[in-house]
Parts: sequence; C-alpha cells; structure tokens
Amino acid sequence: MLPAGAQTIRFRKPTNNSSASKAADSSEKLKAAKHFVVKDTLIAEQINRNRPPWVPKLSVAFRILVLVRFCAAMYSSISDCDETFNFWEPTHYLVHGKGFQTWEYSPDYSIRSWFFILIHSFPAWLASKAFPLDKRPGFFAIRAMLAFLSSYTEAKLYRAIADHINPRAARYYLSMSLFSAAMWSASTAYLPSAFAMQAITLAYSYVLEPVSSKSTSGHRTFLSCLFFVIATVAGWPFVGVLALPFALEELSLYGDDEVMPASRPGWAASRFNRLFVYGLACLVMISAPIVFVDWLAYGKLLFVPLNIVMYNVFPGKFGASAGGPELYGTEPAYFYLLNLLLNFNIVFILALLSIPLVLFTSRFSKTRGVRLGQKLRLANQTPSSHLLIVRLVPVYAWIALMSQQPHKEERFMQPIYTLISFNAAVSLSLIRGWMEDIFVKMTSSPYRAGRTSIFSTFTRTVILTSSWIAIARILALQKYYHAPLDLMFHFQYNELPVRAIQSHPAEYTYLRLNTSMLILEAIEHAEYTLDLGPLAKEKLTLCLGDSWFRFPTQFLVPDPINVEFVKSPFEGILPSKFQSSPKKDQFDGSRQLKLESQSSATSTAHPFSEWLWRRRGTRTNGGKFNAQNKEEADRYVDPESQCSYAIGLNYPHRSSGWRGNEFEDATLWEPRRCVKMLDAQETPTAFRTVWLPLPWWTDAHVGDRKGKLSFGELCLYKRRS
Repeated sequence: MLPAGAQTIRFRKPTNNSSASKAADSSEKLKAAKHFVVKDTLIAEQINRNRPPWVPKLSVAFRILVLVRFCAAMYSSISDCDETFNFWEPTHYLVHGKGFQTWEYSPDYSIRSWFFILIHSFPAWLASKAFPLDKRPGFFAIRAMLAFLSSYTEAKLYRAIADHINPRAARYYLSMSLFSAAMWSASTAYLPSAFAMQAITLAYSYVLEPVSSKSTSGHRTFLSCLFFVIATVAGWPFVGVLALPFALEELSLYGDDEVMPASRPGWAASRFNRLFVYGLACLVMISAPIVFVDWLAYGKLLFVPLNIVMYNVFPGKFGASAGGPELYGTEPAYFYLLNLLLNFNIVFILALLSIPLVLFTSRFSKTRGVRLGQKLRLANQTPSSHLLIVRLVPVYAWIALMSQQPHKEERFMQPIYTLISFNAAVSLSLIRGWMEDIFVKMTSSPYRAGRTSIFSTFTRTVILTSSWIAIARILALQKYYHAPLDLMFHFQYNELPVRAIQSHPAEYTYLRLNTSMLILEAIEHAEYTLDLGPLAKEKLTLCLGDSWFRFPTQFLVPDPINVEFVKSPFEGILPSKFQSSPKKDQFDGSRQLKLESQSSATSTAHPFSEWLWRRRGTRTNGGKFNAQNKEEADRYVDPESQCSYAIGLNYPHRSSGWRGNEFEDATLWEPRRCVKMLDAQETPTAFRTVWLPLPWWTDAHVGDRKGKLSFGELCLYKRRS
C-alpha cells in the first residue's frame, strides 16, 4: 500500500499498431470465410466439416474441359456412318449446294428435321466466307462449336454437383468426365443423341437444385423444362423419358417444403400448375421455330419429332412392313452393358452401384444417413435419401428401356453419358464416407481421420486407374480407326495439288513456286493458297466401294471432285443426292432455282417460303427411296469409265470371309496411298479394346515379331490413263 497523498504513474502497454493489424487480419479472415461456407448439400461431410475441399470455379472447370474437348474436335474419328450421311452431308448441301440425301430426308418420309441441320450450319457458313478455297475449316468449325458447348454443359453440371450434392463428388465427376473415352467421342459428335446429351446435362444442372414451392424456385422448374424440351423436340424425342424423374419430383416430393397433411391438396395443385404452365410454354416456344423451318424445307406443314416416334412405333405407316429400325441390325439385351463397360470401365461399375449404396448408407450408417445431415430435415419434408435417388434413377431407367429395343447402337447411350459420371461420383463419395466411418470406429479419433491420407489415396487410385484405361481406349480409337481422315487429308493436300499443277501449270504461275523443289515442298513454301478450281475441267470423280460407310464427309473433299458409289456386295439402300443448287449458299440472297419435284408428296409451299428457303432440293427426291432398306440400282456408276479415284478397304491377312480387294486390278488401278486400319475380326478382343506401348501390342505382320494386332489397309487408288 502506498502512503496517503503518494502520486502514481501508469504506462500503457506498447502496441506497435498491432490493434490495427489485428483488425485488418480479422477482416481478411471474415472475407475468406465467406468462400468456405459449408453448404447444405445432399451428401454432407463428416470429417473436416469446417474445411471443405477445394473445388474449381465454373470458369476454371470450363477452361480445363475445353482443352481436352478441342483436342477431340481436331483429332477424333467419325465412328458412325449415320453421322456422315444424315447430318454432315445435309449440312454440306445447305452450305455448299451439294450433298448426299438419305431416305430419312425424302419428303415422302420426313423423319429428319432441317432445324437441327440449320442451327449447326452457321459455323460452317462463316468458315466458307473466311476460307472460300477450302471446305475443311467448315468441318472443324462445327466440331469446335460442339466442343465449346459440351465443355460448358459439363462445367455447369459440375458446379451444380458441388453446390447441391457434394464438393468431393463434384471433383470426382470432373475427373471422370474429363478423360472419359465415351466423352472423347460424344462431345464433338454431330448427332441428335449427342445434342440431347448436352441439353440433358444442362437440364440436370438445374434439376440438382432443391425442389420447393417458393417463388424463388420457379427458375429451377422453368429452366429444367426448357432444356428437357430442347433435348426432346430439337434433339431426339425418346430422351423425354429422362424428364420423368424430374416431373415425379415436382409433383409428388415435398423437397424443401414442409407440408402438413391438411395443406397437401393445395400444395399439389400449385406444383402441378407450375409444371404444366412452364412445360407447355417451353414446348410451344421450342416447337414453333422447328415447325417453321421444316415447313420451309419440306414445303409442307409437319411435326418431324412426331414422325420419328411414329416410324419407331408404327413402321408400317412408312411402308416398312417387315420392320422398322430392326432392318438395320439387332443386338442382344446385354449389348449396352458391355458397350458402356468398354467406354467407361470402372466408372460404369460405380454408376450401377449408386442407388444400392444410397439405400445401404441411409439404412445402416448411423453417423451419416447418406451423409445428408438427416437431422437437418424436418419431419414433414422429403428424406434426403429419396431426393438423391430420384436424381440417380435416370441412368437405370434409360439403360433398361433401350435394352428392350431390338435395334441397338452405341450412340443411343450418349444422352446419359454425363449422368453416368455423376452416378459414379456419388458412389465414390459414399464409399469414401464408409471408409471414414470404419476408420473413426477403429481409432475412436475423428482428428486422426481428418489427417490421414488413406481416403484421398484410395479415391485418387480409382480415378487414375479409370483415367489410364480411358486414355488407352482413346489411343486405340486414334491408332486403329483414324485411317479415313488421314486418307482424305492426303487426297486433298497431296494428291490433288500435284495433279492440278502438273495438268494445268499455266493456272498456277501466281504461286511463284520454287522449281528447284519437289512439287509438294514448293506448295508448302508458296505465297498463296492453292486453288483446285482448274481441276473442274477434268470432271474428276471419287468412288466409294464396299467401304462406303468409312467415308467421313464431303467437307473433306475439294469442290471440283464429285463423289459416287460403285456396286459392291452391300445390298441395302445407299444415299442418293440432293438436287443440286446454285453455287451460292443457303444464307445468301442467291437466285432461285426452279426444280420439278420428283416426290409423290404434295408440296404446299407458300411463295414466301419459296423466296426464303433457297435450297429447293430439300423438297424433292434426289433418287428412288424406300423404308425397307432395299437396294436401289440408280445409286451406282461404272468404275472403269466414270471413276478417277477410288477408296477401298483390303484385308490381305484374312483366311476366310470378305477380304476387300475391289480395286486390285493393277492394269486399271494404281495405289496412291494406303493407311493401316485394324482388322477387328482377326484381332483378339483385349488387344482391339485398348492400345498399350508394349512389345507384344504390335502388328502381327510387322517383321518377324509375332504380335497380336491384325491390320487391313484403307487405300486411295487412281485410275490409270
């Protein structure tokens, strides 16, 4: 104690501006915390709940995806002749005035929509203006557009999974989809099924949001309906089945609504009205331009999506009395299971396990209840496990439905490709959750569970293994089946330029060729793009034999060259040709072309449509057509007198069966270029499925090594003078 009257001095603790510094740090931490808000997702985290895993933003995911998808656009093959003749060729006709016409585009049958062709033609039209001497850029412009669209839709679904399902599941989905062999082919495929896949992917990016009757949830219903209708009406009508789980959820599941029994009738009426109004509005909004474009193209009023359904359900109405799609081949019921296993490997197995894992987890996991945070759900709300199952059902439903159809093709599975990766990501997330539960139970230490690398190592191993198998599959597709594109490249940039310069040297003085070089080297060093127009004087024809289904598209054949078929062992119907149009394209105000319709269909074209739609060949039959897949004799030309070049596929190492050799007469045909192509019939399944850089993964007929691969040759032949 100090004596009375004593004075004291008090010193403040030195701060060194630490208070201001701490305040700033606290502010930064608060800002940073906003980026790590633990969202109420359907699959919740148990370990490190307050430290959610890092997930890339939408823009980052898009940029990662677009790198891979653009590689696919540049290098992937065309694996389906339906893509060539039903989509690339009509597009070529629309842009360049000539192309092959299949019976589906005949006005007598009208089961293909020109709206689908028109919306894909614009990039090719722009490319034709930028590169008037080369049609190839138009081909890659369309593919680049498809790659861009696919990248965005995949990234959008990825962010929806991160926001509404689980952040880890989103990362798994992104990794699985990025290197998927199935997506390598489908992302840039010019097919209605691939277009439907992209629309379905966008639809499900909104379907994954919580369902509710609140006014703020209306955008979920509208946008989901919009993209489901686009997939169904503008893409492929049968994918409407994939919208049924969404409709079921909208009409019968409470979702985030807490509904008392007494208020259920009013709630149900409100939900039904919302779905009906939005669905009908979207149907009218999308159908109107489709009907309008097809009216212009066919010269009559019709609804093409309905024609597609009618042909598949009642083929007799189209004259296909012996059967509809089955005329083009049938496969066993397990075909899609094997095909999806081939294209997705481990991912497909995980996808099939998704619903069993959800049921098992919700029933037996005491700590997770599907990692949903079941305690957060109110008594009168839909259990989270039910909401998750509704989002996983489409994959099962689609496989089951399509497996019942006799006619099966790989492309029919494309609409659910992204959903397969989503289901697999959910499965992997739940499996990891069970591993965490077991670890915590054995160690009684959630802290150690949050620090161990066991779980991340497991999931990484699964994804990396799947990715390596997928990459091996992609390499197999590139090495085994890329020959048609390689051969057409040689034809356009090697064979024809040499012929043009040798035959018409006076036409190419502007190139300023270095005469001391070989012709091809001189062309590469030329100051101008080589115009092959002078070859039109020679009326050259490229003929397709029994390998006609390998032909990629006339976008890769220079304009002066005509493409025709020659008689081969194939006895089905081949495409004819659209009535030729003026050189000007559909988008220009070119002069009208007067064509006499050869179609039995009655044209009701209005003068306005005559002026607006310049490709009048869409309203006529370019040849005889039938829906029975019967051969038409007007498709062929004489190879000895009318073919300047020919493409043929030879299998010299086959001991039996068809061996090709259509153009083996050396006195008539000169081989100009041959590219190896896998002989699947003579190659063991494992070796034709993937490609690995191993010594025994070699051509069986290279040197003295006994390999496992057997190759044929796709050859370009030139008719001798």
